[in-house]
Amino acid sequence: MRIGIIVIGLLAGYTVAAQDTLQLRQAIGLALENNFAIQIAEKRAQVASNNAVPGEAGMLPNVNVSADQSWSVQNFNQQFISGDEVVRSGANSNNTTALAQLDWTLFDGLRMFTTLDRLQELEAFGNLQVQAQILETVAAVHRVYFNLVQLQKQVRVYEQALALSAERVQIAEDKFNLGSGSRLELLQAQVDYNTDRNTLLTGREQLRNAQINLSNVIGFGPQQRWVARDTIAVDPSLLYAPLREQMLGENYTLLQARSQQRVAQLSVEEAKGLRYPEVGFTTNYRFNRSAAEAGFVLSSQTDGFTYGFGLTMPVFNGFQINRQIKNAQLEAEAIALEEEQLRIQLENELASIFTAYENNKELVELEAANLAVASENLDVALESYELGIISALELRDIQNNYVLAQNRLLQAQYRLKVAEIDLKALSRTLEW
Repeated sequence: MRIGIIVIGLLAGYTVAAQDTLQLRQAIGLALENNFAIQIAEKRAQVASNNAVPGEAGMLPNVNVSADQSWSVQNFNQQFISGDEVVRSGANSNNTTALAQLDWTLFDGLRMFTTLDRLQELEAFGNLQVQAQILETVAAVHRVYFNLVQLQKQVRVYEQALALSAERVQIAEDKFNLGSGSRLELLQAQVDYNTDRNTLLTGREQLRNAQINLSNVIGFGPQQRWVARDTIAVDPSLLYAPLREQMLGENYTLLQARSQQRVAQLSVEEAKGLRYPEVGFTTNYRFNRSAAEAGFVLSSQTDGFTYGFGLTMPVFNGFQINRQIKNAQLEAEAIALEEEQLRIQLENELASIFTAYENNKELVELEAANLAVASENLDVALESYELGIISALELRDIQNNYVLAQNRLLQAQYRLKVAEIDLKALSRTLEW
């Protein structure tokens, strides 16, 4: 039958050729290459990687070199106890100084090693943020891509409904011209045709917005008119227990929370290190040369090394170290509570999404069966209408039921697919 063939085509997938035809994997590839959020996360992760080095932790010595050259012009009028007198105008003098100095902290209560561990943990946290952003982007591509698939199919449904309404207008017009139909029936058919045309235009607007949304996720401008080629294929084998176990062990948000907890604990150890003495080594080489045309010393030059050790021991600073340690401990405890709160939130979210997944699996089966009945009913109704057995109003109701059945099936398929995507994103099992 005519309608049955259309339904089979819809259930098998909507394929269309166009200049910007796009497979899901192609869309993901473009997003990974162009998505701005991923690029921003990568830049910030690189900053954290650049900082995770011994020098940033204070483990390496500081070496500084300085030099200074000065000139002066002075007038002299000197009288000595012997009675001699020296008078000189415009006497030139100059002074040259150079210094090379090394300062090295040898011991600071092991804070430098703890600081390096914290910086390396921040580097790991930055890498987790990049991976989390990649996964979030891939999941977003899946959602908007399959929304595009759904809307393409929906537009095709509206086009078919409009074609049926056009056929009904033609039948009503033929009956009216032959004198076997009424003008009221013809006018009603034209009104229904215009209603279906309005619905189609609205559907095309939604489709265009979906194309723009896809462009936005993959980092393109709005000029592309993407056409999705994939069907909405769903994995029906997901089980709650393995998903929960995978989520608790591998979810990027949880891993980031645990990384932040380690950073907070290392901050506590850094603060405790302030209680210990700090031992440093310093050495320098200094060169100084001066020359003058008048004065007690006409020229002088010194150079040589200086070296030594220094010790700084905190004795009392208004209990600031105690406050820093206590505040660091409180922050660590707060982050631990946030991690526990996040775990509970994710478990609740997983349970809610899994319920939607199971429910929509049943709805897809139900709506597929409903659509098969509605398509057969529409075939019979069209033949009956042509023979004058049923009225135009009855045909319109049956046609509307057919369109609604198709839309309900498409929406159930999309909701099921989104639930699958969200479950796999939470458990970090989403593939690309």
